[in-house]
Formats: sequence, C-alpha cells, structure tokens
Amino acid sequence: MRKAIIVPVVAGLIGFGSLAAPLAAHADGTPVSFGLTAGELVLTAPTAAAALTADSAQVGQASTATGQIGTVNVADNLGDNAGWAVQVASTDFTVTGGATVAAHKVSYASGSITGASGDATPPTFTAVSLTAFPATASVPMTAASAGTDGIGSNGASWDPAITVPLPAYGQSAGSYSGTITLSLVA
Repeated sequence: MRKAIIVPVVAGLIGFGSLAAPLAAHADGTPVSFGLTAGELVLTAPTAAAALTADSAQVGQASTATGQIGTVNVADNLGDNAGWAVQVASTDFTVTGGATVAAHKVSYASGSITGASGDATPPTFTAVSLTAFPATASVPMTAASAGTDGIGSNGASWDPAITVPLPAYGQSAGSYSGTITLSLVA
C-alpha cells in the first residue's frame, strides 16, 4: 500500500516541475523608481535662560561661573552630503549698574557630539572647545561641524558648557547676564 501512495505523489511533483520551468523562461522585468526631494537643515537651540553657577557666591571670592546651556540639535535632511557648521558668538556679561566681563573672555566647550544618523553612513562630527572668543565679539567661532564624508541625512546633538571668568577685583553684586548666539551655516 505504501508504494501505491508514493507513486502518485512523485508523479504529481514531477508534473508540477515541468509546468513551472516554462513559466520562468517567459519572465520579464519592470523598472521601478521613486524620487525624494531635499528636506531642511534645522538648528534647534535652547530658548530658556540657562543659569551658570559661580564657584563662590560672594563678591571678591568668585573666580568663574560655569554651566551648561542645554542640548543643541542639528537635523540635516538635505541629503546632499555638503556638511554644515554651527557658529557661536557671545555678548559681554554685565550686571546692572556694575561690572562687565568682556565677551572675548567667555569660553564655550561643545563637549561630545552624539550623532543620529539612522541607517545612513554618518559624517565625521567635530566638537570645538574655545578657551575664549576673539577680541571682536561680532566674529563668530565654529562650535561644531559635520564633514562631507557622510551619506544621506544626518543629525547631531551636544550640550555645551560655558565658562565666564571673573576678575579678582572689580566684581559687582547682582545677576550677570549675557547671550550666547548659535547660527547654522550650510
């Protein structure tokens, strides 16, 4: 009985194989394509005021005020692998009716950059640690950049640290304030 069952199954498989072979010989391909338009290159910087902490709260004993300003993000959805740079500038830090710390004495450190590239080949990200801004406050410095060696869209984020040195003499009591400005350059 087993032989009678096996023979029809084997014969059926052989018959199916002979039908499948001619179908493959007549196959034809259809070209398929799609397009993508370039997205945007976007910088997102913290808008809330950041509080720096002085190493001493007392006038005449403080030497620096330091702190981080919050996470900066860049999303590059242009898809052109052109790279980008974020420039940073500082204003003077002043206290109402009192002392001023010149912008060129302020320091900016990008810290480590975390890339967000999905499945793409990310570019080389470069972080910068500026010990002080140039004497001309209107000249921005590069804070972080992405090279042209990546493939496709990419993104990066970092949490920069600011250091404001305080003079040994001439400090004023009160709340010092200044502005750190970030600009994205393609």
